[in-house]
Amino acid sequence: MDGLKQSLVKLVREEYSLAGSVMANKAAQAVSTTNKQEENALAVDKIELKDLKSFEKRGLVTPIQEGHGNA
Repeated sequence: MDGLKQSLVKLVREEYSLAGSVMANKAAQAVSTTNKQEENALAVDKIELKDLKSFEKRGLVTPIQEGHGNA
């Protein structure tokens, strides 16, 4: 009976260990995905700013002046 109990305890510990590592991997993947989304958003912002500056140079839009907006 002791051997069965020890085997059961070992099995439960291994399962908890496995579950912990799976959860850690999922958390790491979530952080990685979030970082990638932030990088993509920054890249889009840079492209949009570049396009805006290009339009300003062509006179297609009026440059925004800080502190002189319509409040």
